Amino acid sequence: MTKARTLADFNTSGVLTSTSNLNASKLTSGTIPNARYGTPTFNGSSLTGIEAGGNTPAIMVQKSAGQSVPTGSFTKITWNVEDYDSDGTFTNNRFTPAVAGKYFIHSLLAFDEMADNRVAYAAIYKNGSHAFSGVQGAGTNTTLLTPQVSCVLDLNTTDYIEVYGLHNNGNNRTVIGGSTTEALFLAFKIG
Repeated sequence: MTKARTLADFNTSGVLTSTSNLNASKLTSGTIPNARYGTPTFNGSSLTGIEAGGNTPAIMVQKSAGQSVPTGSFTKITWNVEDYDSDGTFTNNRFTPAVAGKYFIHSLLAFDEMADNRVAYAAIYKNGSHAFSGVQGAGTNTTLLTPQVSCVLDLNTTDYIEVYGLHNNGNNRTVIGGSTTEALFLAFKIG
């Protein structure tokens, strides 16, 4: 028999606290997919609101130092700081979800010292092919461009996602990494 739950059965974080009429002997091994959804929130250098069994697998990665990107061609961005990797699905600069479903994917890049009237792109690649990109253009007296891209993709267990950057400055530019969150890559399951 299933007991109808009310708000009084949950704490302010949405965790079930009342276990009356819960028959633990009926529980065995396994998982409950999408048992709980949080509200993903990025605040400074923290990603919160993703709970196990909800929006996982989930990752958020950054750069600890700048990366030189040549002009005129998409270049793979490398990530070496894992802020969050719920299921060990981030390795070799790529996210491979290991669980099929729909995923929200986002990246922000910060290109430093861009010349006037130039553009920079952030791109999401799926299985080595361009899937989506976002662009930002510089006017005059603009030196920092921060293109970002967000999308929802259907992924199977072996698909992989990478981030690439592109600019047309005419010479190498740096994607900033380091003490502040200026370049990031995040992904999490939404369905």
